[in-house]
This record gives sequence, C-alpha cells and structure tokens, in this order.
Amino acid sequence: MHHLKITLGLRRALLLAHRLKQMDGSDDGEGDPQVHVLWSVFLLESRASEILEQLGVTFGDVKLEFPLEGLSESLVQAVLKQVEQAKVDEVFSLSVLDAELLDLTRLSGEVAGRISTNIEAGTEHLLVAILSQLTPVSNWLHEKGLRAEAITGQIGQMSGHSTEAINVDFTLTPAASPASHDLQILRILDVNLNRLREGLRVVEDFCRLAIEHRMLTGLLKDFRHEVSVASTRYLKPSMIAARDTPGDLGTSLTTPSEYLRESPAQIAVINAKRIGESLRTLEEYGKAVSVEFAKMCESLRYRFYSIEQMLVMFLDRRDKLASARLYLLVTEEMCPNGLGPLIRDAMAGGVDVIQLREKGMSDRRLIETAKLVREWTRDAGVLFIVNDRADIAMMADADGVHVGQDEASVGDARKIVGTEKLIGVSTHSIEQARQAVIDGADYLGVGPVFVSKTKTFRCDEFVGLDLVKSVASEIATPWFAIGGIDEEKLVSVVEAGARRVAVSSAICGADDAREATRRLKMILG
Repeated sequence: MHHLKITLGLRRALLLAHRLKQMDGSDDGEGDPQVHVLWSVFLLESRASEILEQLGVTFGDVKLEFPLEGLSESLVQAVLKQVEQAKVDEVFSLSVLDAELLDLTRLSGEVAGRISTNIEAGTEHLLVAILSQLTPVSNWLHEKGLRAEAITGQIGQMSGHSTEAINVDFTLTPAASPASHDLQILRILDVNLNRLREGLRVVEDFCRLAIEHRMLTGLLKDFRHEVSVASTRYLKPSMIAARDTPGDLGTSLTTPSEYLRESPAQIAVINAKRIGESLRTLEEYGKAVSVEFAKMCESLRYRFYSIEQMLVMFLDRRDKLASARLYLLVTEEMCPNGLGPLIRDAMAGGVDVIQLREKGMSDRRLIETAKLVREWTRDAGVLFIVNDRADIAMMADADGVHVGQDEASVGDARKIVGTEKLIGVSTHSIEQARQAVIDGADYLGVGPVFVSKTKTFRCDEFVGLDLVKSVASEIATPWFAIGGIDEEKLVSVVEAGARRVAVSSAICGADDAREATRRLKMILG
C-alpha cells in the first residue's frame, strides 16, 4: 500500500488518459500512453496545460505532432464529458489503470514529495515525471525547450484555487496485464526483430555480392523495408528500453558448430532458416501487442518461404550446372551415322549437356532411345535432358526436361519430375526470362539469336544479341544462348555476355564432331 496525496485534477487526467487509450486504435496511441496523458491535461485545462501554454506549447501543437487518428472529435468530447461528470468514487478507482500509467502516478508523487512533504501531486507534477523519462513525448517536449528543472521552479510560482488533498490507499499492481509480462514480451520481440534484421542483411549480402543475383537481392531489399515499416508502425518505442543485453542468457550460450561454416552458401542457408524462425516468434508474441502486426508477420513469413525456396533451388542448380558451358541438341535425323557415334564424339570433345529433341518419334521408341542416351551420358558424367516430355524424362531417369513457351508450365512439369530434376525453359524476351525465373526454372534457353538450320521461326522472332546483353546484365539463373550459333558467330555471342551456349548443327553437321566440340569449348573458355 502507498499513501499518496493526489489532486482530483490528476485523478481525472489519469482516468481520461486510460479511457482514451482503451478507445484509441491509432499507431501513436498504441505506441506511447503518454500521448493520451498529454491530450488529457489539455482537454481538462489543467495546471499542466497552463504551464505548457506559458512555455509556448499549445494543444494544437500536440494534436499536430501526436494525432489520435483512432478517435473522432465527437468521441473525444463524449469521453471527456463522462470523466468530468464522473462521481468521486469512480474517479478514485485507480486500480483500473495499466502499469505504465501507475508508474507515472508513482513518479508524480515522488516529484511532489521532493518539493514538499505536504504538497499533493497534481498534473504539473505529472508533467515533470514525463520529462524525467526517455520517451517520444519527452523528447519532443525537450526539443520545444522544456526541462524538468525549469518546470519544477514554475510550479512554486503558480497561483489559483487549491483543491483539498485526499489521502487514498491503493495498490500499484495492475489487475489485467502485469508490467512483468509486458517487459517479457517486449524483450522477446526486440531480440527476434534484431535477429530478423541481421539475418536478412546476411542473406541479402550473399545474393548481392557472392552470387550477384539481381532478382533475389531486390526481393530481399524490399522485404527488409517492409519489416522496418511493420516494426515502426506497430511496436512500442519502449521495446529498446526493455533490452537487457548483459542479462540475456543467450549471449553466453554457444555450441561448437555455431562457428563452423564451410562456405558463403552455407552461411546464407543457415541465416535463411533463422529469418523464418524469427518471423514465427514475432508473429506469436506480436499477438499480445497488435493483431495487425501479428497478421503482417504471418504474411511476411509465407512470403519469405518463397524467397528461401528460390535461393535454395538456385544453389542446387548452380551446383549441377556450375561447369556446364556447351549444350547440344540432337535428333536422330541429324545424325546420319547414328545417335550413338555422334553423342560419344561430342562427349569426348567436351560437351556438357545433351538434349534429346524428338518431335515425331513414337512414345515407345522415344522411351527406348532416351534410355540408351541415359546410359551413354551417365557413363561420361554428362547431363541428359529430354525435350518437352516430362513423363519420358522420368521413365528414362534423365537429369531433367526442357519446355517451351507453349508447352507444359514449370509448375506442371515440376509435379511430374519432382524436386531433384532440372527444368529448362525457352525464352524469347527479357519478360519471359524474368517470369521463368519467378516460376522456378533451373536454367533458361535464350533465343533464337540467329537464323537456325534446325528450327523455323518468322523473321520478326529472332532476338539477336540485344536480348543476350539484357539477360546477361540481369539474370543470374544459368542460361544458354541458342539459335543459329556456330563457331564463327560464337565470338560475338560471348562478347555480348553469354557464358553458355546451346548448339545443334555446329556439331551434328560437322565432319568431325569431336573436333568441332573441342573448338567451341575453347572459345567459351
């Protein structure tokens, strides 16, 4: 029990602030209850408002700096009228106040006690109590030139009718939400928000500087911005004040594996997991602060799962395609001496990927042929891709399937081939290339760059080297320039930014497929 001498004006101000806070749904209102206190002392035309006005701070200044957008003017006036007409017994029921308002009451009593043991605590002492803390309201008042010491002196000079002090016993323990619970929640939110921000920066730096993935870097940058907006909008400023780094047990608990990192990619993947975990914790404990904040964290968490999937898939396909530079498309018709001899010569010359592209072959024969190519390529350590037919690719245990713009989507093909197989997509514009990456393609075919001997296109469908340059400057997913590329034209394609190319006639139509392959690989470096 605490015996305090508190004026009726202070009690009315505290009760009004409490009711305003209950009814206010604005960000400022949720962030700092002292905003409601500041509104209350002006609405009640208290001693505190007299002092503020004498020192140049008006109610208009307060409403402009700390608007209560969750309350209409008519609602504020209705609440004010209720408090002014409240019975004395109702006004004295301080047990309804939350921990922060009770703390301000205690501080107001301490301020009054320093001035005189017989003086009652009023709204002027409440103002000094606010100025003695570090909050957005006190910071704003300090910027206006107000200091606790100056106001303490001002209190002694004030005149006017006095209100008889009333001694009341009350317990400074909130009934509904203990301050200790608030502190625990704020500490948990603070720790996980820091972990989230740090993890995002680690993953973003990897995407930006290690793998130079423009799209992922942009997505992560936008994601960081949304996290910042959500935390600024919904979390209390007192969250940082609740931080206790020296007392945090987690700072001294480590495991040996925590300092073992084999590669930048491993670091990025580990931090991606931490981001998801942090968002889940923020979502759960954020429910105690703001339902809207919790919902935003849930939405961010699901969005990050997609970003994480893009990253992991990129790393996996990067490993499979890391050294792949030369991609050969073959058909039985283009191999007068048979598929077997030509594929073996190309593999001996250094080809990295073989695609079986048969449009008119029966399914039974296509399956048999694909299984043979699979045997040859597996023995040589060369990737094997089937064109268009995801089902045939699975039957032959190929490394993947390649689809065009008018064929199965990446999503549909993925349902057939699963997560371990590669999916390539033909693209003819930068927009199609971007979409293929978003859809989850493991690699792209970019073209046709030149007139092709194996495929017919309209003259307006050739993309030339401009698309090659655009893709080279933006797309980090592995891609192969394709369409009419031979040894002579390969030089200009490489100069345009291509590091991988797909060919057909350049090898299939050569007198010496092995030598032709070797020369193409040499130009590619």
